[in-house]
Amino acid sequence: MGKKLKHRLAGNPGLACAALTCTALACIALAGCGTATAGITGAPVIVKQVPTPQEQAKADAAQMLAGFALPPGATRLSSAPAGSGGILKHKAFTDGIADQLDDVSYWRVPASAGSVLAFEKAHLPRTFTLSQWGSVGDTYGTPPTPGKLPIAMSGGPHPIGGTYGAWVDTWSLPDIPGAIDLRELTVEVTDPSSSVAYVRVDADVAWIPPRPASEKVPADAKVVTITAGLDMNRQDGAPAPVTVTSPEKVARITALVNGLSLETVQTMSCPMEQGKGMTLSFRAKPGGPVLASVSELIPDCEGVTFTIGGVRQPALADPGTFVAKVLAAAGVHWPSQYLS
Repeated sequence: MGKKLKHRLAGNPGLACAALTCTALACIALAGCGTATAGITGAPVIVKQVPTPQEQAKADAAQMLAGFALPPGATRLSSAPAGSGGILKHKAFTDGIADQLDDVSYWRVPASAGSVLAFEKAHLPRTFTLSQWGSVGDTYGTPPTPGKLPIAMSGGPHPIGGTYGAWVDTWSLPDIPGAIDLRELTVEVTDPSSSVAYVRVDADVAWIPPRPASEKVPADAKVVTITAGLDMNRQDGAPAPVTVTSPEKVARITALVNGLSLETVQTMSCPMEQGKGMTLSFRAKPGGPVLASVSELIPDCEGVTFTIGGVRQPALADPGTFVAKVLAAAGVHWPSQYLS
């Protein structure tokens, strides 16, 4: 199985004026909505309303479900079918993301599981890419591979075990930087017989919640010390600490920290951890108490540790360039072998 590593919401009446800025799901984004009010001269003044990340997520999920290609004869079901051993009651794969909306639908199709997945591959908009595939439960037949989905396979009762299984494909759309960091359409299919398949379709969209001002570097931080972690494979390879006092450089480094978004992925793997890393210690003056600290491993694991006054804050997300940008802002050079 391949996989890219990296709350439900009530209806929002404000979505009535939402619109797509692109077609064919090339990019799904809400256009700003507006309300008209009378100006001083009596002419209407349009007040633009920017959609919240949650509104963006709800609109994206609806459009993704609309992009799901229905095979001929498909009938929508009101709930997960019991005839498939209940395997479709729960989503096959989870993403470990807190701020996420999952819009789900169920279908009965007069075809085999392989036919359904092949039909979907042929009819989904080309903006979707296959990002995850595999099976759950007891399945048999030719295992699916990226870009080459089999026709002759079954998720029905295993000839030996008698339990049900399902085949799963997940199709993804690009993230929307700063707003949406996951857009997946998961198609899960099981077929109790060669002529009937049940389908679960999940449109999952995860939004990036905004960082409150209380979770940013304090304004009275005027000094920052950059410290490198000790490389366990080379005891003398860590660069020496550097303290930055230039107001312009400190402001640039602070802006880089405050510009990071919250990390939404709850599960991470760091198999290459060697002790190398960067720690930023913010102070009001040289030698003063640490007001805030920022730490990240090298190579990065997409997560930045952040504390204020010694209190752990929600983790921050690194797009992969944070360490390099901090060093550039500070005018500090670290050996390339330490950064890899």
